Amino acid sequence: MLNAVEHARVLARVLASPVIKGPIIRRPNAVNLAERFDADAAGVDEMKRLRAKYGDGPVQVRLTPGRRVALLLNPDDVHRVLNETPEPFSPASLEKRGALNHFQPAGALVSSPSARRERRPFNERALESGKTIHSHAETMTQAIREEVEALRGHLDFTGTLDWEAFSTMS
Repeated sequence: MLNAVEHARVLARVLASPVIKGPIIRRPNAVNLAERFDADAAGVDEMKRLRAKYGDGPVQVRLTPGRRVALLLNPDDVHRVLNETPEPFSPASLEKRGALNHFQPAGALVSSPSARRERRPFNERALESGKTIHSHAETMTQAIREEVEALRGHLDFTGTLDWEAFSTMS
């Protein structure tokens, strides 16, 4: 378990940046500020420091009284968690449910493991994940080309490619 100073460092250097920048919908001013202060590099440095001190980890971080998360320090642990999702590692964290429930309340990502088992086959069929090329690829590619051309037109006209123009396009 991390001591109080280490908890503060992890919260400030590792977890604050993605939260402030916007985990689902990016906040352009916050992204610019984080880039100016190289917040992501600070997070990487903190993770390296923790791994040097604690080894492969994981280490527990206390978010609130009674609520802890594991901070994975080893790439093998990250792969294990991703490969063993949704059970025993659920992707439906409190934060993810809070962020996505109003967009997709019945979505597989924020579902319980049993509901996810029921919903996942529909997603697999819609995404056609077993196919190399989606059956609607041609239509999607054309729509993407049109949007990119509009963005290039903006770039040619203004001489800049900014977040507002990009987020409007996407």
